[in-house]
Amino acid sequence: MGVVCGKIADKINQVVPTSEKVEPVIEFDWKNLITTTFKTKNTESSIPLRLRGDGFRRIAMMAYFEYLAEANNAEKQNIVFGFEEPETFLHPSAQENLFQKLTALVDASYQVIITSHSPVIVSKSDRSKVTHVIKNNGQTNFIQNITDFKNIIDDLGITIDNQFIKEFEKAKLLLLVEGIDDAKAFNYVSELYKENNQITNSLIELGICSIPLGGKDSIQHWHTLNLLKDLQKPFYIIQDSDKTSETSDSPTRNKLIELGFIENSQFNILRKRCIENYINPKALLRLIPNIEITYDAFSNVKSISKAHTLNGILGGNNITEKHFCSQTYEEIKEMFLCPDNSDEFIFIYNNIIAKL
Repeated sequence: MGVVCGKIADKINQVVPTSEKVEPVIEFDWKNLITTTFKTKNTESSIPLRLRGDGFRRIAMMAYFEYLAEANNAEKQNIVFGFEEPETFLHPSAQENLFQKLTALVDASYQVIITSHSPVIVSKSDRSKVTHVIKNNGQTNFIQNITDFKNIIDDLGITIDNQFIKEFEKAKLLLLVEGIDDAKAFNYVSELYKENNQITNSLIELGICSIPLGGKDSIQHWHTLNLLKDLQKPFYIIQDSDKTSETSDSPTRNKLIELGFIENSQFNILRKRCIENYINPKALLRLIPNIEITYDAFSNVKSISKAHTLNGILGGNNITEKHFCSQTYEEIKEMFLCPDNSDEFIFIYNNIIAKL
């Protein structure tokens, strides 16, 4: 009995924080015969399993299942672990450890099936093995072979650090942009430019991970907390100019210079106001026949789209998400053409790859 409890305690300790590691305490009395409690190593008190928190009891249950599987190695291939919401009541850091435990079971040739609402668990999972379960009007649908994870991200509230954790780990450079639309846009432009022999490799092929970080205020917080330095990876910043005219100053550029960042070495400010100003009106006319819409490089395109009579088709504030990646190479290249006939995207691209 002591050996079994010791092995289960070892498996529990692989998941819980160091300060909460336990050791079994086995006691005998004539009423209950044998009782087992778990004593936290940094305290003197022993607490019965039935009085432990739900999170600890879930961990203990999983540890016991794993012990049973390993106790009969001959049948290991035939064992299927099924866990419903195993992360419930667990601190996010404990969920990280729990995921490692689940991965270890899979690596040991067990089959593991879990249901989860945890952004930590889902964001770390192999995307090809994720099934999105949706219930609409009493009808349950199971969606597999998922290519667009936006619905899952929205359902679970997965944050950027969760969503991009795998890409971050293998990234050769972090491209820090304002929003998810900017990230998608720059990746799309690089793919089109590669297809048309303007560049050799797309951003993704170069191992560049585009991360929506936010505007200049977010950059300031990261800079103040030394987070950019702590990442220990090369980075490059692309931000909206937020200019309202050709001759006006860019508040974003001024702020980044004030923070000590070097233009054309560590950051670039878009020549136009925002990424939506790079949507070619010709593309909108092609995509939405007979539409009448006018804006220039420094117009507030989101406001124009939102106030338009066809705002539903245009997308309102979501005009970039709805239409940017529907543009052709010719339409996009025209929008990145500078007055001196140079290409703004090529200029930014060259600055980025110089950091690799």
